[in-house]
Amino acid sequence: MLPLSRRVVIMLAVGWLLRASATAALDWPMYGRDLKHSFTNADSLINAGNVALMLPAWDFPTTDAVSASPTVVDGRVYVGAWDGFFYALDSASGALVWSFQVDCDSNITPIPAQCPGGPTPPQDRVETDGGLITSSAAVVNGKVYFGAGKTVYCLNAADGSLVWKKVICGNPEALNCENDPNDPN
Repeated sequence: MLPLSRRVVIMLAVGWLLRASATAALDWPMYGRDLKHSFTNADSLINAGNVALMLPAWDFPTTDAVSASPTVVDGRVYVGAWDGFFYALDSASGALVWSFQVDCDSNITPIPAQCPGGPTPPQDRVETDGGLITSSAAVVNGKVYFGAGKTVYCLNAADGSLVWKKVICGNPEALNCENDPNDPN
């Protein structure tokens, strides 16, 4: 028989693993939930018997539309909006944990415009998304990855600080995409 203190430690460890496993089952870390894009949750969570009883737990106002699927990992909801901000929210309460404002590029025209007063955009940029965040995020190893306009961002999931960003060519059909004069410096 194991000593009491050792049994308690083992029981706590098993309990922690079961809790972590249950929490991971609720995560939705990317578009489609997993690499297979199964778009499913654990069968016991939402089913034909309880779906009609579901009500919104909370809402979070943004100043413009949200068109991307939210990503849910470790009790946080990550989502970007057309207002040029990327948000991390507490999944239980909907409270703002942090927000990050993406770069504004006046050479491209989001609708509605995020950079009023900028130069008239080249014709091939008129219908691009500018600083709007229309992609879902992927959350991996404490980092949040998403695209906005023509930039890919990597943020620290804990505090929303910028880890890195990479501007991608704004016009992939340009002959010399790497030196596209419309890309920000």
